[in-house]
Amino acid sequence: IDAQQLTELPSRGRNVWQMAEIAPTVQRGTREGTWIGAGQRDIQNSLTLDGINSAANLMPSTSMQPIADAVQEVVVQTGSTSAEFGSYLGVHVNVVTKSGTNTPHGSLSYFFQGDELDARGFFEDRTAPANPRSYNQFAVQADGPLVIPGLFDGRNRIFFMIAYEAIRQESQLAAIGTVPTALMRQGNFSEVSAQLRNPLTRVPYPGNIIPASDLSPIALRVLQEYFPAPNRPGLAANLVGSRLANVNQDQILFRVDQNIGNRARVYFRYNWQDEFVDNVEIIPVVGIKRPRKNLNYLGAYTHTITPNLLNDFRIGYHSVPEDTLNFFQVNRLASAGADLGIPGFDGDVRFNNPGVPDFTITGFNGLVLGGTNWLQFDRTFQFSNIIAYNRGTHNVRAGLDARRVETGRQA
Repeated sequence: IDAQQLTELPSRGRNVWQMAEIAPTVQRGTREGTWIGAGQRDIQNSLTLDGINSAANLMPSTSMQPIADAVQEVVVQTGSTSAEFGSYLGVHVNVVTKSGTNTPHGSLSYFFQGDELDARGFFEDRTAPANPRSYNQFAVQADGPLVIPGLFDGRNRIFFMIAYEAIRQESQLAAIGTVPTALMRQGNFSEVSAQLRNPLTRVPYPGNIIPASDLSPIALRVLQEYFPAPNRPGLAANLVGSRLANVNQDQILFRVDQNIGNRARVYFRYNWQDEFVDNVEIIPVVGIKRPRKNLNYLGAYTHTITPNLLNDFRIGYHSVPEDTLNFFQVNRLASAGADLGIPGFDGDVRFNNPGVPDFTITGFNGLVLGGTNWLQFDRTFQFSNIIAYNRGTHNVRAGLDARRVETGRQA
């Protein structure tokens, strides 16, 4: 898939990895950033940037999104591949970045999506305003020979390519929830037709009113502090609010190539991507923040030893620290759970893991924080060397690919 196809074919968010789906037998996987091909599961993928691993180590998916204007081609291989790509059985995708040439080039792009351009849903109320949504993606790229007027002329020897891209996404969706009414928060369940009974004695509560002596101060505190009050009448769907999904992303990709005579070429490529995802739910304390950084760089040396003998050496590094933080961690409420006074619950203080227990109420929106304060990292140190020999119709390749893989998870 060449550079013209990458920039001119329509894609979701200009994600160059997704262009793999136009290859025969390849389809999107069940997890974000994965694919299914060659009859394998989506955990059998290999994703590389200039030959250096760019996927997570436990699940071969990626949150990286190389800048489309800085990509020369995307190579997709499935099924029977050569030994150098044989660590996985499914889909191998390698994104190749551009190098500079003697002719300067550049590009500037801006893509916009928003509620002004979106079609309304079939069942939507056309008299109501559309859900606010905006997606702004802008990028700039330049490449050419490294020239400093009056000081240095790198034509035919040293070339550069640099690109920057930013994404600013804001979306708001209407949300409807069910929370306890004002009377219920006082122990007055007269709005409920079913008879309430004391769970210990099985004696009915007259008028479905629970006396103050039977009310848990812990439950009252949770309702008061963490469950918003209803803003609509009724027992169900009595809370109307919004869900927010915002994404800020910045990325820099930089590459320098140098020719050493006519037989050798060395280059260095650096890719940094910083992303922050902010999700706010109708019950605010259930929302999450997800900061994530991708770092991928390599150095490569290619030497044409003889007209039919070539050696390619690469060394690189890939890192993805990613955190999923809850409301309490973000707002530094280190002892909110312990402060509730639940006997035996002080893990937020003892283990420095802010939060409160999960509270689920049948028929109502719950307070569930499972899977938050999930801290993780994936790091890969990699070097490879491939030597290729060609004689007549025969082509022999041999090499080594060594990786040090580090993975950490903490919750």
